Amino acid sequence: MFVERNTLARTLHTLFIKVEAEKKLSFQRLKCIRILKLKGDSIEKLDDSIGGLVHLRYLNLSSTEIRVLPESIVEASLFSHLENVCSKEEASKADLSSKKNLYNIHFKWSEDEQGANRIDKDVLEGLQPPRDVKTLTIKNFSGDNFPNWVIKMVIHVEGKWTLLDKLMDIILSDYRSCLSLPTLEHLPHLRHLWLQNMDRLTCLSTFDGTGLTKPLPPSLTSLLLYRMRRLEKWIDGAPNSSKMI
Repeated sequence: MFVERNTLARTLHTLFIKVEAEKKLSFQRLKCIRILKLKGDSIEKLDDSIGGLVHLRYLNLSSTEIRVLPESIVEASLFSHLENVCSKEEASKADLSSKKNLYNIHFKWSEDEQGANRIDKDVLEGLQPPRDVKTLTIKNFSGDNFPNWVIKMVIHVEGKWTLLDKLMDIILSDYRSCLSLPTLEHLPHLRHLWLQNMDRLTCLSTFDGTGLTKPLPPSLTSLLLYRMRRLEKWIDGAPNSSKMI
């Protein structure tokens, strides 16, 4: 199925497509599309033209047989407005951990919708990334603490925990209730760590979930701290060692 070149296609912002039989989907005309949902067991791959949807903010493939994303969409892996996801189960339908060619992932909640009714931790628990992810961004998360996979930087796949050891960049932004960082010392390729607007974080160290303090990884080459209002010290992992900031 090809979307015809007309005014509707060029200005459309939201599109749900249900495909009963095997057809080719081309997205070249959908220049303004922001929300796209595909449904159908016959949909097994995406056309490369989807990479040209520069305004795309929400892509739902949970009701398809797509397992590999085209290279053209690798840079468009932004999952925003996550406050609209109703449960961990709904988030899990995205089955991100099984996707290939998905190297840069950005999880974003709306800054204007923070409140007691948010279930950010449950939603993020259901959005475990693929093991080959290289860049991970989490913005406007409002849970009391991160889910287990974020704390330990591991994902549960095929009955076992697998380390996210390809990670090179981590950005944690606007997590105002954060008291500690995830465990990062065992990420051998982590190069860049960006921390922004984490109002309750007082100590720059990581914890492994058992209460033990862990250092930042030795592979780290750049650390950016922005608007860390209560940050006081940095524990580097040596016994009884800390540095005042």
